[in-house]
Amino acid sequence: MDLKQPTILVTGASGIVGSHLVLELLQQGHKIKLLVRDKEKTEYYINELIEYYQINISALNSKIDWAIGDINDLPFLEEALMGVKTVFHAAALVSVYQTDTSLMNKTNIEGTANLVNVSMNSGVEWFGYVSSVATLGPNPDGFVDEDYFWKPGKSHTTYSTSKYLAEQEVWRAQEEGLKVLVVNPAFIIGPSFDARSSARIFHQIHKGLPAFINGRGGYVDVRDVAQAIIQFWLNDVTGKRIILSAENLTTKTFLAKVANAMKAKAPSREVSAFLIQLAYRLDVILAFFMRRKPMMTKDLIKMASSNNQFDNNRSLQYGASYRSIDVSLMEIAPYYLQRLQK
Repeated sequence: MDLKQPTILVTGASGIVGSHLVLELLQQGHKIKLLVRDKEKTEYYINELIEYYQINISALNSKIDWAIGDINDLPFLEEALMGVKTVFHAAALVSVYQTDTSLMNKTNIEGTANLVNVSMNSGVEWFGYVSSVATLGPNPDGFVDEDYFWKPGKSHTTYSTSKYLAEQEVWRAQEEGLKVLVVNPAFIIGPSFDARSSARIFHQIHKGLPAFINGRGGYVDVRDVAQAIIQFWLNDVTGKRIILSAENLTTKTFLAKVANAMKAKAPSREVSAFLIQLAYRLDVILAFFMRRKPMMTKDLIKMASSNNQFDNNRSLQYGASYRSIDVSLMEIAPYYLQRLQK
């Protein structure tokens, strides 16, 4: 691959995975194009990460081209993808609110369909899609690997459904001739600009989290996710689904590790299923009268209650490597402590 040509497009650069893909690609010397809706927000976050990681920023800005627009605007996409040979698609809307279903579907499913369709017509040679382990399983009886396919049922969240259907658009594109790779990261930890996903955990632990729902799941450092995806691309891995997960931990263990890294008190009270449902119903009533969004939702409870372990053997076979979660948290916690103390 000619590393001097600006033939790489990244979506979702203001998100946790997309931003770290940007940093890794730039540090490797690639010139890239970022498809974003808000250039100012994206620049601010990337510069914040550059400062936090103490990256040498000389000439980095000259290696970024900008495509500012919406992934559901087809004429914009056609122009943005001119000359592009590689796509890293990390853009997605994450929400635990079912009121966001329509917007999630439009962004995650329709947006992905648009991007793969235009990619096929624009000469893209490799398309990497950042999905989620939420599209696999569940398998309460054991490990989930890449062949443990989605099983329809009430256990799935609106978000996981949208990501699963987005994956189907990617696999459809493969059948029509596009070279694709799908990666399925576990729960991603890392510095994040928005207080969403894993960032919410750091915020809650800092404020004090009195209780928890004890599930089990996989965890992975965002830097390891970004580095693995780029290595798979450089090695021209295609036609595969690859789980990215460093360790499987109970929620109780993970929260204790976060609290230790944040120098905060770990939650000690495990909430029973009965109390979870009672708290959910009370919160819905309070939210109605106080005219606010509920703090608890059915999807949030489903996510917290999930009990899966993920097999990372395929990722290791293709060259991925992982930091321990303890090391990751100790390196990530100072970022949140700096932000939360401002």
